[in-house]
Amino acid sequence: MTALRRRIETVSAEAADAAAGHRVLAVEWLDRLFMAGHWVPEMIRLAGVVMSWASKADRRRRSRGPGPWMAILMPCGFTLDQTLQEVVRLHFGAGARRDAPTVYA
Repeated sequence: MTALRRRIETVSAEAADAAAGHRVLAVEWLDRLFMAGHWVPEMIRLAGVVMSWASKADRRRRSRGPGPWMAILMPCGFTLDQTLQEVVRLHFGAGARRDAPTVYA
């Protein structure tokens, strides 16, 4: 257990230097946005990144601040292909917000 904790601390320290100041939006579900929960916010924090809109209070505080640097889409139970299909449907389908910036990586 001690070795695992040291490994997490080492990776966390290295990631914190690279990601300092960045904010991410972590999404577990796309149609009716559902923010990531459970252990994901802790993993994001360990990576040195701030999770945007993690709670209702955070959304109220940050609604006028800068948006996230990137969105991490991790729909529960979806394959990569299913996730990409859902992103395309939501971004280009009927009623989609076409003014939203989009980056495909």
